[in-house]
Amino acid sequence: DIWRAASIGNLWVVTYFISKGADLNSIQLFEHSYRNEKYNLTPLMVNAYQGYEHCDYGAEMISGEIAKALIKAGANIHIKDGRGKTALHIASGEQRCLIDIWPIPMGNRQQMERGAHGDPAWPPHQPHNLIVKTLIDAGAKINDTDNDGNTPLILAAQNGNTEIVKILIEAKADINIKNKKGKTAQFYATENKNNDMIV
Repeated sequence: DIWRAASIGNLWVVTYFISKGADLNSIQLFEHSYRNEKYNLTPLMVNAYQGYEHCDYGAEMISGEIAKALIKAGANIHIKDGRGKTALHIASGEQRCLIDIWPIPMGNRQQMERGAHGDPAWPPHQPHNLIVKTLIDAGAKINDTDNDGNTPLILAAQNGNTEIVKILIEAKADINIKNKKGKTAQFYATENKNNDMIV
């Protein structure tokens, strides 16, 4: 179905189901195999969560294009999950291209590293950047807060996503908003000792 296609980054199948009138805002349970976490997400949200960029493993995995296709077809970018997170929160809070359902190609094991949450990740890819830009261009609420009071900018700073921090600031994200712990994106950037990310 379209949800599964979005979760594995298959653009062709996503566009096929769109043409067949699939429910773009249907919610299904997403289980993260490495973090032992479960979330109720729409196809757009699970695409933002997985964040696949182009990976040539027998399927077109272009996360930004999938997001564009879903939004153009009418996907609601403002829906929140049980944590109060929108697709923009999710994309901003993730770090790299997760590969939890794809095998590591032979000869490429040395390329694997750990992401901010301890997940296997491909260092060269920053697919969430594409999704963040797409969501912003579509009118996502850039200063919206989740249940913990975190904006997408705060989540990006928490997770050390320097490029996403820059994208959000360029889009006029409010750097002064505090979460429920009373902390701003600036605090987390300083805490992470990431001088490139200091806002």
